[in-house]
Amino acid sequence: MLTVYLDTSDFSYFAKVRQGKGKPEHEVILESLLNFKNTGLVEFRYSFVHMAEFLNTNKDDLKGNLEKGKILEELCEGKVFEFITSIWEAEIVAGINLDKSFLADKVYSDDGCWFPEKEGKDKLEKIITEGKEILKNETSLNRKERRTKLAELRKLDEREMYADGLKRGLVKDRIMKKVLERYINKDIEKKEIIPDLMNKATKPSVLLDENQYSALLRDTFSKIVTHLGINFSELLEELKNSLPAINTQKEKRFFKNQAQEFKFRLTKEFLIKIHTVINKNKFKKNKDGVTQLDLENLSKNPNFEFMPSIFAFNLFISSYINKHGLNRETKNKISDGGDALHCLYAPYSNIFRADRATCNLISGFEKHFNILVVDTLESLPTIIEHALNRAKEFES
Repeated sequence: MLTVYLDTSDFSYFAKVRQGKGKPEHEVILESLLNFKNTGLVEFRYSFVHMAEFLNTNKDDLKGNLEKGKILEELCEGKVFEFITSIWEAEIVAGINLDKSFLADKVYSDDGCWFPEKEGKDKLEKIITEGKEILKNETSLNRKERRTKLAELRKLDEREMYADGLKRGLVKDRIMKKVLERYINKDIEKKEIIPDLMNKATKPSVLLDENQYSALLRDTFSKIVTHLGINFSELLEELKNSLPAINTQKEKRFFKNQAQEFKFRLTKEFLIKIHTVINKNKFKKNKDGVTQLDLENLSKNPNFEFMPSIFAFNLFISSYINKHGLNRETKNKISDGGDALHCLYAPYSNIFRADRATCNLISGFEKHFNILVVDTLESLPTIIEHALNRAKEFES
């Protein structure tokens, strides 16, 4: 099975085709990709980065964004890469234990749920907390009446608690309302609430459709999804500015000689940042037994064979600094952070589509990860065809 990862711009071209505004060649390419998918020999996967970029670009083109979501669903059919922090967490454990046999289960998902479940759980807890706070502060009740109400609330089972929350108007999110109503009516059990909620809320055509507006994701998107707790654009600027100004050929040679030391420092900082995001600044033993000392040792001797996504970022950032670090006048763009995030999924693809500038930065990916990097949409069908033919030859 060939795994293909498309650039966000590809979905924009295809959306225009479906709206009758696209180029004829893009219509032909879309049909070719759908035919490849229908053979069962090629799968297309997307990531949270696509969704972040759909929601943060062309906000006025609601119909266009919705069309992108529909095409993404048609091509990918729920095949998605897991949220990147889940992959990082697994890779750190793999790097420490020198065992990557379990990585595939942490990387690929076929249920279309790409958003971390923790956010949904936090929202559910907030409903109950807010319900209690409203009772505590309800001015129409005296102190004794409020105590009585709180005592009654504590006696309610969870279904009744959520029913009370819905009645009080604490749930604004349309999708969450529907899921909780199913739970209250005993159509689903408690353990099914979050999977059901996340499956519905993260469906691209639902998330991008204003008529099915999901505040659950949109309200937290820029904070949780776009930056993961790491503002990549700021990080790139910070790393670039931490380098000394390089003006002469001698200094350029010096910079290249320091590359290994710089990569070590970068890797260490990045590993610690990743672990910080995952564990919320708590460096005690986590559920996988990873400690601060493990991270220190791993950063000194990074086993990149077991950490493909982390290695991909290391390669990307090193190439980015080599290209842009010498020019203090060049400012990083927000989209640079998006490019970096997309590249984290490249090692787990067979064919990776990106724009030409990004492909130039990640030219080493083909060698390191044995993948094909494609810089134009027009050449993609031919490259997929050749890859399938090579696979047939190898089998025979």
